[in-house]
Amino acid sequence: MRLRLAQEGTHKHTSMVTAVGWSKNANKQYELFSCSDDKTIQKWHIEGSNEGQISTIDAYCTNMHWVPGGKGQSDTFSLACTDGTFRLIARAGREEKKVDAHRGAVICCRWNYDGSALATAGEDGALKIWSRSGMLRSTIAQLSHAIYSVAWSPDGEHILFASEKKICFKSIQ
Repeated sequence: MRLRLAQEGTHKHTSMVTAVGWSKNANKQYELFSCSDDKTIQKWHIEGSNEGQISTIDAYCTNMHWVPGGKGQSDTFSLACTDGTFRLIARAGREEKKVDAHRGAVICCRWNYDGSALATAGEDGALKIWSRSGMLRSTIAQLSHAIYSVAWSPDGEHILFASEKKICFKSIQ
């Protein structure tokens, strides 16, 4: 697989790109997606050409992560937003669910490896675990400073996250 980088003048966003992601479609071809401070979600061909705007959102996006699917294929991704929400977005661009998740921006969102749980980290110092349908399962941590990054262990039983100069490790059980 060879990815061509966008050439000068081929961009479609009118503001800073804040999140990117990719997935395989039903034909097992890679599709690239990007979100921007222009509040649009664009779809791209693996060769670098823009396939068009699939959606607009009413908030600024900070992070994007595809729900893991079989053989790299998925039909849904999550968007973390500055208005304290995360959104579940279908491949075609339809907003499936909008969840009020944090006080302040949702900085990061990550699906576990089997796609059954979503972790969100916020400007409010909270680390929360959500079901695939967007129901809150638990608040894993509540710190006095923002949490900027989160990662699941491969077995889904632990979570790693970063706040200020600290790296924290917690069991989900």
